[in-house]
Amino acid sequence: MTSTDTNKPAGDAGPMPDFLKRQEPPKQETKQEPPKQQEFEFHPIANVFPLMKGDEFKQFKKDIKSNKLQQPIVIYEGKILDGRNRYNACKELGLPVDTKPYIGTDPVAFVISTNVHRRHLNETQRAAVAAQLATFTHGGDRSKAPIGALTDKAAAKLLNVGERSVERAKAVLSQATPNIQALIQSGEVAVSAATEVVKLPKEEQADLTTASKVREAVKRAKRAKEEEERKKPDGDTSKLSDEIDKLVDSLIDKLKQLKAKKPEETDADVADLIRRLQAAGLYTEPTKKAA
Repeated sequence: MTSTDTNKPAGDAGPMPDFLKRQEPPKQETKQEPPKQQEFEFHPIANVFPLMKGDEFKQFKKDIKSNKLQQPIVIYEGKILDGRNRYNACKELGLPVDTKPYIGTDPVAFVISTNVHRRHLNETQRAAVAAQLATFTHGGDRSKAPIGALTDKAAAKLLNVGERSVERAKAVLSQATPNIQALIQSGEVAVSAATEVVKLPKEEQADLTTASKVREAVKRAKRAKEEEERKKPDGDTSKLSDEIDKLVDSLIDKLKQLKAKKPEETDADVADLIRRLQAAGLYTEPTKKAA
């Protein structure tokens, strides 16, 4: 036994083997979840304009994916006033959404200005938008004054359609089921065509889920109407009167549009119309009563 061995304490087995040492569990790396995007509702004013859908929205989303969001979403009263399509595209693509508050005093005029110049809306769509603006209230609460207090005339002027077109659109939208309303607002079904189908029972309207189904329903309604007309006595002039009413309404709309641009020409055209009606024996100047 060496002197070194004699200096070791009795029972000392030497250093502890590594496998007996307490093993600390490896530290788990926690993944940082991306911050959740704030959710926004759409403002009722913005909702008077139809959303993009189908191929139009696909192309729009493709552009957002390539070029990112170029214009911030405009927020008013905590809801999206402008940028619903941009918001939907970013949401589907998982892109961040930049927002800014609306600064102004006329949110209705702002929404109309941005959408009319940006979107290619046909006359039916513009008439439908004008009709909604002319009957619009906060959240549908009829106890509150309409936003902007727009008359049919003012709404028609803002959307560049005839006042009579707005009146017809209001009447049709008030009678139509939601699926017919959506087809009108998207421009797939004209107000003139919808005039026929809104006379149908609500259950039948609800089945007309596409523009082609509406067109077929219009054809059936016209055939039924023609058949009914054939059965009427020859002396019945109600159809002719209806056609004259439509022509007069159309003429009045055109004259109003002309008057807004060139009042002096409108006065001359109206005077000429009266002379022609007199010459045809269809109009007699009322005689003034003696004072």
